[in-house]
Amino acid sequence: MPGRKIVAAALLLAVVLTTACGTARRTTRETQPTREGIVVAGRFIAAPVMRIGLEGAAGTVVTVKAPGGIALVSLPEGKRVAPDKPLGQVSFFVAEVSAGVSGEIHRVQIASLRNKQQAEKLAADVRRKLDLTVVVRFSSQTRTWRVQAGEAASRTQAAAIEKKLRAAGYAETWVVRDAAAPVSGGTISAVDASGRRIAASAIFRCAPRGGDSLLESSGSRYRGALELRVSREGRIIPVNIVNLDDYLCGVVPVEMSPTVFPQLEALKAQAVAARTYAYKNRGQYSAEGYDICESARCQVYNGAGVEHELTDRAVRQTAGEVITYGGEPVNALFTSTCGGHTEDAANIFPGDEVAYLKGVVCEPEAELFSSVASEDEPGITYGADGLPLDLELAALKTLGVVERDFQAQPREGLSGRQWSLWLEKAAARLGLRQADSVPQLPDDPDLKEAIVAAATAVGWLERIDRQVTDGDLMILADFEGVGAIDPAAARAALYFLRLGLIGPEPDGRLAFGDPLGQTAALRMLHRLLRHEAARGIIAGRLVRVESGRVVLRRKEAVEQHTLGAGARLFKRFQEYTVPVRSLQMAPGDELILFLRDNKEVGALVHSPSLEGIASDRSSRYFQWDVQYSPEELREKIKRYADVGPIVELRPLRYGVSERIVELEVVGGEGRAVLKGLQIRWALGLRENLFVIEKRYGERGLVETWRFIGKGWGHGVGLCQVGASGMAIAGKSYSEILRHYYTGVEVEKLY
Repeated sequence: MPGRKIVAAALLLAVVLTTACGTARRTTRETQPTREGIVVAGRFIAAPVMRIGLEGAAGTVVTVKAPGGIALVSLPEGKRVAPDKPLGQVSFFVAEVSAGVSGEIHRVQIASLRNKQQAEKLAADVRRKLDLTVVVRFSSQTRTWRVQAGEAASRTQAAAIEKKLRAAGYAETWVVRDAAAPVSGGTISAVDASGRRIAASAIFRCAPRGGDSLLESSGSRYRGALELRVSREGRIIPVNIVNLDDYLCGVVPVEMSPTVFPQLEALKAQAVAARTYAYKNRGQYSAEGYDICESARCQVYNGAGVEHELTDRAVRQTAGEVITYGGEPVNALFTSTCGGHTEDAANIFPGDEVAYLKGVVCEPEAELFSSVASEDEPGITYGADGLPLDLELAALKTLGVVERDFQAQPREGLSGRQWSLWLEKAAARLGLRQADSVPQLPDDPDLKEAIVAAATAVGWLERIDRQVTDGDLMILADFEGVGAIDPAAARAALYFLRLGLIGPEPDGRLAFGDPLGQTAALRMLHRLLRHEAARGIIAGRLVRVESGRVVLRRKEAVEQHTLGAGARLFKRFQEYTVPVRSLQMAPGDELILFLRDNKEVGALVHSPSLEGIASDRSSRYFQWDVQYSPEELREKIKRYADVGPIVELRPLRYGVSERIVELEVVGGEGRAVLKGLQIRWALGLRENLFVIEKRYGERGLVETWRFIGKGWGHGVGLCQVGASGMAIAGKSYSEILRHYYTGVEVEKLY
């Protein structure tokens, strides 16, 4: 059975991972793994165990610290270093490096495949047919297995090999340049905090002595243990030996920020995808002595210092779970923003036909959309500025700040007594005890007096005194009558202007001496209560509407609020808000509810996304625009296709999501065809989902190449921002994973 096969594999995971680099010796207690875990420098690390290459912390000198002291062991002997001496800090230096090979070599790349077995089969076919040296190399940049033939000292020699390959039917080849691989190995010296050398060895392992203590290196903290070894480049590279789930606690919050995406189900989906990726891709860097890297070439890992309560919960609540297809863990690719539709893996990674990595629509199903209708046909009341005033009236009446029977006369003034009464109620809504501090106003107060009264009622005078200086008042110099008011009132006016609580009249004036009008008063008070998040104002994202109740998500919490009789409905487009008879809403749309007596909804504002209904529409990379000069574009493409000045970019084939998956580059000195991920890299763009536009100069030549696109990433597999959108719509993490990965299951691995 598939499940048993996975569990059996999990039990062997500690053995497989901790011996991948070839340095572990079963004859010593120090390096002998068991099904339960492994002991490293006297510290037990529970299985499954991962080895993470901390490439960013590599150097000729690496320092490790631990507040409770460091236990240090040299390998391969397994000897404890200074067991009786407290070591709070140890620095490691490269003492000797094995001789290496310098220069560069040229190979001919035949293919770049996701599947290692397919790559090895292709390599064997080429060797058999053409008697060439063929290597299969994993690329951490593309996360693919590259099949490359020949080892030539020059590009000219490599071109002869390429000609031979093309004559044999391998048409999609190109010459690649690579540095000759040096021989790895060397000796490391360990030095204590006093500068005294305490040991020398090929490899060191260290662990914290304290039970809950962490190791620190290069400003980051790590759970588990660290192994220090000399890399191929002659630098010391720390390898974090850590439990798989502890590793994930340092991955998930970096790959999907819990402060930006606080939806637990989305974070759980990311945790399962990250666990599956780590399990599936373990051992890819075994030649370097570790399983996977710490950077975006694998998946970003920043250690224990980035752990967050929400993502820790996501890891714990999905402990041991992986995504499987046909009983085998999948290659769980994920992308930041898919632009509303993911793509088939084979179109982005040519030759990689994967049944579970198929393009899918990233938007909510039709049944998840919600509608509400008002009982009455809405009328529109226009303010003195010509804009609708209905929202301000409905919201303030719902909150009990403005009397429900108040009949607005937008072009008329407001009495001082009425303004003071509204301010008292507003202060109560804000939880303030300011009723006795509302100043007495004349019967017909001017705008300046109304602002000072509002600032006093809500307790802002000290705040304004600290936030606004007399020097700042020069900003108001162009407005009428500023010189005639005292600096304290001018500071209050500037602060209100800064927060958007007041604004100029339609004619551009901000006349502080004009009588307070009803329009200005209602807008000021509504904006003030919104800005201060007064009681009874609820902002969140729609989950659904059911049985007369609005279900919305506020951060991680889900709330339900009953629509009251006669509730007013509003639709907001940027700065315009208008009353409507009914609303059609998509999951994730922004809502603002105004509650009567903090209970039922008396007014509802719907802000539809102008980006559309895609589940990832909230991403700042959902749409983008990049422009290049002809010279800039040529330099971008030159690395992949040196065809001279660019004459034309011609899409030859589109994927299921309308991504450009095959692009002909026509230049003044030749032409080339780019495929899949090459297109995005060659053009320096965020995604393959774009259109090409040209702007011509007076002489009829292209002056600007413009790329207008959507999304960020390769567009294959789980869409991270889309997962957040699905979680907001009420989907579980397993539903999210089954949506983005076709035909998969979520199974318990350990």
